[in-house]
Amino acid sequence: VSSSEAIFNDFRAHEQPALTRVKILIARGDPRSLAEADQLLAAFVHFARPRHLKLAMIESLAVQALLRARQGAPSEADHLLRESLDLAAPEAITQRYAFLGADLQPLLRRALAMPAPQPHARTVMAALDRMLSAQKQPGASVAAQPRTLVSLLTEREQEVIQLLAQRLTNIEIGEQLFISPITVKNHVAHICEKLEVSGRRAAVQRAETLGLL
Repeated sequence: VSSSEAIFNDFRAHEQPALTRVKILIARGDPRSLAEADQLLAAFVHFARPRHLKLAMIESLAVQALLRARQGAPSEADHLLRESLDLAAPEAITQRYAFLGADLQPLLRRALAMPAPQPHARTVMAALDRMLSAQKQPGASVAAQPRTLVSLLTEREQEVIQLLAQRLTNIEIGEQLFISPITVKNHVAHICEKLEVSGRRAAVQRAETLGLL
């Protein structure tokens, strides 16, 4: 079993964030790493697409766009990012892109410069710019940055709050994220504690107020 296959199998069985490995490989940038990233992403998308795992597809398509840009295929990168944005637009999902960081900015700028840009690209760009700007503030503490995702909720907690906003049950959230309902329940409890609220609806309302949704 190759390293890519092993990571993907772990992702299906547990909470292993397979895309983390892909991002590391893309950051390395050498041909061997990019080839492995390509293989892993193809397997990821092949698994997620027929199961209609929207959040997984939104992020994986955007990561594929980054990979194609690094491989010198800008047209394909543009197409993949457009597909990702088309999926994210109906529910105004932006934070999935925040995890991709500054490398996504050039792709979004190019997307916005097209004759008929996907309107959601502007929203994503604004959210990404806000987060990156907050991270650059010298001496900024967690308490001073309540609106930044990284200073408040973990990546997994942000995924859960996005699905809570869609009024999904713990079982449905678990199916989307490949985790058990008990694990979802624990994440919800941590979210409520961090947001200083009691209950799922209150957590969603608080997250909206803080700009996390």
